[in-house]
Amino acid sequence: MHRGLRRPGYGPQNLVICTGLAGAILVAMGATGLGSIIRFIPKPVVTGFTAGIATYIFSTQVRCGGCDG
Repeated sequence: MHRGLRRPGYGPQNLVICTGLAGAILVAMGATGLGSIIRFIPKPVVTGFTAGIATYIFSTQVRCGGCDG
């Protein structure tokens, strides 16, 4: 297996923790009214960030075509 494909310390249990924390932050921001600050961020910035992070996540999930494994 290619060395860069497996990282110790990351796994399903940490994914659940991270997802739960992100949800809790979103709920807290909605409950306190802090969610309205998003209107000060231009739409092209949000769109560009979302497209960029999606591209990065996709590229890290694709297996190496010439690697063993």
